[in-house]
Amino acid sequence: NIDEEIEEENGEEEDGEKEDGDEEDGDEEDGPDKVVVEKPKSGNSEEKCNEDPKNDDEDDGEEDDDGPHKVVVEKAKNANPEEKKCNEDPSSKRKKFTMNKGKGQSAKKCIFCKIISKESPATILYEDNKVIAFYDKYPVKKVHFLVVPKKCIRMFQDIEEKDKTLMGTLLLTAKKVSEQLNLINGYRLVINNGSNGCQHVYHLHIHVAGGEPCLNRECYGSWKLELGCETPTKKQMERREEEFMQILNKELPDKIIEENKEAIAFYDPHSLAATHFLIAPKKRINMLQDIQEEHISLMGAMMLMAKNVANMHNLNGNPKYGGYRVVINNGKHGDQTIDYLHIQVLGGEQLNWPPY
Repeated sequence: NIDEEIEEENGEEEDGEKEDGDEEDGDEEDGPDKVVVEKPKSGNSEEKCNEDPKNDDEDDGEEDDDGPHKVVVEKAKNANPEEKKCNEDPSSKRKKFTMNKGKGQSAKKCIFCKIISKESPATILYEDNKVIAFYDKYPVKKVHFLVVPKKCIRMFQDIEEKDKTLMGTLLLTAKKVSEQLNLINGYRLVINNGSNGCQHVYHLHIHVAGGEPCLNRECYGSWKLELGCETPTKKQMERREEEFMQILNKELPDKIIEENKEAIAFYDPHSLAATHFLIAPKKRINMLQDIQEEHISLMGAMMLMAKNVANMHNLNGNPKYGGYRVVINNGKHGDQTIDYLHIQVLGGEQLNWPPY
């Protein structure tokens, strides 16, 4: 689900995990089930740039407070092969990778920065001085490409007012490349932000996937399966659009979260996550495919509103599992059910990947 290259220069692994066939420090392959490891007394641990800066190791066998400097940890022998994590690509045996470190630290380039600088190969679909688009190395749909800013912004939550034009440009680029690839029946646009959103590469990027119908209509993976994945009936779709327009017309004021002269944020009446809200422009645009150069500022403003409302709901507040997902459905293959452009933001719980 991301275009990435494997970096194995250091032999380091995230969260204490090892490459296949590797053993814990100096252990034999058929060694004892328990090993004694040293707990470091002091020193600064380097932050890898593929790590969520808010996500610490969980199951490392160490206590969070001051305790003994030696602890006994269990070696996992028989992991459940059916258990899936959101950072596991179901279509490939993914390895760990490193990315840019924080500002001011010596850092290795992330895979996207290497593609931008032409140090790593990729099938580039579009490029200018601000944006690059290329095929995802691990596609989840028949057509799956990424749109990436050349400016290194770690996460969607890090965008600022000065990035408004850039964010609008990213969306316009997604639209242009989809036309170039003849995705006339639509596509889904996704931005993963943080742990809950299943972000893997901490360099802001947009997934655009289409070329075939979404298999999990309105489930975005396996979220809220109790709602079912059946195609909404015509009557249901009409009712949803009616509710949508009632909110825009201020007839359901309790649903409205925030508004300005350009856009309005409101709760989805048919929530698919613990927190699920929408951002819609006040000036009607039917779908993402209809945006033009003149809409760059508006689309950037909508993205900033999405980030601000997410912060208002403290979706980044949990130090280990903060985050959310930003989604725009466009056309039939994107499962757009309301004929009015809107951004969806879902969070407050662990989401799944892929959301198609």
